[in-house]
Amino acid sequence: MESAPEHRAPAHYCEDVDGGVREQGHPREHVISPGPIETPILQGQFGDNTDAVREQFKTRIPMKRLGRPEEVAAAAVFLASDESSFITGIDLPVDGGVVAV
Repeated sequence: MESAPEHRAPAHYCEDVDGGVREQGHPREHVISPGPIETPILQGQFGDNTDAVREQFKTRIPMKRLGRPEEVAAAAVFLASDESSFITGIDLPVDGGVVAV
């Protein structure tokens, strides 16, 4: 059974990137889908409304907080490591549970 396109890593990724991540000749393709992350981009996008927007985001996230950049980085490191050697073609939400509800 094939998964929905939005839940599948793009098949062209390893074909387009020279030296993509491969194991035993098979590509390991992943997508990381971050939710609201506490970065300077928030301030740049929302300016004086940043605090209000941040609080609004928190009410919609089951974990009641914004993510941290290092949490997204940890997901990427995990997916690139041998610890995930039997995982392929996933879309990993790093979003505090938003897509789970």
